[in-house]
Amino acid sequence: MSLLNDALRKRQSEHRPPEPPGAAAAYMDRRGRRLHNRHRAAGIILALLVVSAAIAWTWRPWEDAEQPPTQRAPLAAIVQGLPVAAADESPATPSPMPAPTAPPLDMATPAPPAPAAPLFQSPESTSSPLLPRTSTPPRSSHEKVAAPVRRPHKDDMSAAQPSPLPARRITSPPLYEKARMFQRQGRAAEALAMYREVLKLDPDHFDARLNMSSIYLQTDQFTQAYALAAELHRRAPTHLQAILNLAIAQIGCGRAAEALPLLDQAAALPQAPLYTIYFHQGVALRQMGRTEAAIDWYRKAESLNPGDPRLLFNLALAFDQNQSYGQAVAYYSKYLNAAGKQMDAAGRAQVQARVRTLQAELAAVANGENTQ
Repeated sequence: MSLLNDALRKRQSEHRPPEPPGAAAAYMDRRGRRLHNRHRAAGIILALLVVSAAIAWTWRPWEDAEQPPTQRAPLAAIVQGLPVAAADESPATPSPMPAPTAPPLDMATPAPPAPAAPLFQSPESTSSPLLPRTSTPPRSSHEKVAAPVRRPHKDDMSAAQPSPLPARRITSPPLYEKARMFQRQGRAAEALAMYREVLKLDPDHFDARLNMSSIYLQTDQFTQAYALAAELHRRAPTHLQAILNLAIAQIGCGRAAEALPLLDQAAALPQAPLYTIYFHQGVALRQMGRTEAAIDWYRKAESLNPGDPRLLFNLALAFDQNQSYGQAVAYYSKYLNAAGKQMDAAGRAQVQARVRTLQAELAAVANGENTQ
């Protein structure tokens, strides 16, 4: 049986067409035996690795012999299309790009509203982003390898420089409204910062300067308030709020005599805030030592707003200075009740101590009168 099989294989080999010597030798080992499929696969993988290494070496970006190494353009400049200065030249100053700004609110531009009425305070009280690395696309062994690409020179890229984008225009009304919102919420520092941004866009914005002077008055910054209010009064001598702010700033700076004519002028204007005017008339007169006249103006203000803690405290001080201790104790007590939790513990303790002192004085006076 084995002889028959050997005869058949010999006959088949005689009728088989002869293989090329090179191809047959590639699939035969040193002993002349035919290689298995795993050997073929290993040979194919090895050949692909050799071809890939040759392609990667061929595509290596060689330096241009005509261009010195110091004049090579960086990769970021080539990708972005920006001109590169030579090493022996001073770098060109890039044209300033417009800073990205927030767009204005999509709303109709309102007419400039009237300035917010202030709460008047009594004088007593870069690195660039990394560029992605591009990998060489795979190539087959039948493709022709291209020659190394020469990097473009800076003169060739000057025409490809992108034009700067137009800057967005910011208008002052949205910023002004945001500043007013901060002021109504009691966020004085943020409101002042936003009003300054408004003045950068519109230096002559009257209402922004007026509201800034009101915030300075609320925070007892009378010097800054006086500078703004004096300028506004020169620009608008009959503006009611400008007159009041200037008068209050003068009182805060110790110029009560100069504030009184302005308060009289404001009282004569239509829609004048009489309570504010009467209250600061009393403050100015008490600062000048005219306590009796100050009490009269405080009384007029009390008829319009009897529960204001500032007014009650100033009335108590005026009676205390006038040695009307009974009235002073009464208004100190009203002040403590009206202030409530808004008053800190230290201030409340100080007022309570003064009340006890005055009550002891009144008791001593009463006992002395009774013994007589």
